[in-house]
Amino acid sequence: SKKTQLCLIQKPFILLKRVLAKNPAISVDIQSRLAQDDDYAVRGYLAANPKISKSKQLKLSQDEEYRIYLAENSNLCEEVQIILSEDESHSEKSIKRALALNDNISKFVQSKISKDKSFSFLIDEYREKYDIGFLDGLEKDNIFENIQLIFAEQGDSFIKKCLVKNPNLSENAQLRLAQDVNIEIKRELSKNKNIINSVYLKLMSDISVKNYMLACNQK
Repeated sequence: SKKTQLCLIQKPFILLKRVLAKNPAISVDIQSRLAQDDDYAVRGYLAANPKISKSKQLKLSQDEEYRIYLAENSNLCEEVQIILSEDESHSEKSIKRALALNDNISKFVQSKISKDKSFSFLIDEYREKYDIGFLDGLEKDNIFENIQLIFAEQGDSFIKKCLVKNPNLSENAQLRLAQDVNIEIKRELSKNKNIINSVYLKLMSDISVKNYMLACNQK
């Protein structure tokens, strides 16, 4: 209860405050107090708490130290998502990486970061992680949708040709690749066994793809 929380926050024990900061039932008044606490971990736990208010998220986003915690918050408001997507601090890559791996960012921000060149380092990181297995990973891995969109928007034609073969390709990524200017990418996408019907219909509106699909005796 709020009364219990008020009692706990007055105790001179940092561990109690840290536990309280993680509490999904934390009251707005207690959030305000913890947002001003001297302990770094208290404010960090608060920033990661999906139940904190929009105003507290905005307040914490002004401090570079807590942006990484906010980027991982599953209930991050769109205003803060935009702030983090434009971050230029020394921790920029860590913050943007965490934001790109957040499954709950808005469609607007998802689209924004997919086109933002400052997120292109994720392609290089993925390539480095898999080394010679990079292209194989693109074809088979269950890659986060936000990362798929970055690949679909910013990857070269070879990367896209591998990505379109991925059976876990999201609807948004499929739709983006269906709009690609490279006909070969569209043709490869047409062969994906998990292609969504709306994407299939879009591809069929392109006569060159339609003829290719008919020649291959698909669908």
